[in-house]
Amino acid sequence: MAQENPVTKFLPIVLGNTTSPSVDGGTLPSLSGALKQIFPGSSAKTLFEKHKQAIDFLKQKGVDCKPVTKASFDRDFRAAMDRTRKHVFASPINSAFIALRRTVTKKSPSLGAVQMQPETKAAIEYLTRFKR
Repeated sequence: MAQENPVTKFLPIVLGNTTSPSVDGGTLPSLSGALKQIFPGSSAKTLFEKHKQAIDFLKQKGVDCKPVTKASFDRDFRAAMDRTRKHVFASPINSAFIALRRTVTKKSPSLGAVQMQPETKAAIEYLTRFKR
């Protein structure tokens, strides 16, 4: 019996909660409810801790977080990429402008912890609106 990677037990999927060491991870515009946090140059250990902190914060705010499993990872990842592709192609000129601006400036609204980002409140409202 193959042993499950213990890291996958802690990495949830919330429409798109991503923690990255690279500003390039925030190049594309985000969908409603998608959360990204970028900590340039951080180690895997630091990213893992920051990701867990974000998940704890989101759970406290009532956001359901689905654990990633080895069995579901491929399907969940492909679904997330498909949602992003559809979002980008729904407004290709605007998406290209945003991506170009972020690539050139190396700036992203996703720098730092989700707890501190201005867009987080709206994302949480979006993610929790159907629970009411």
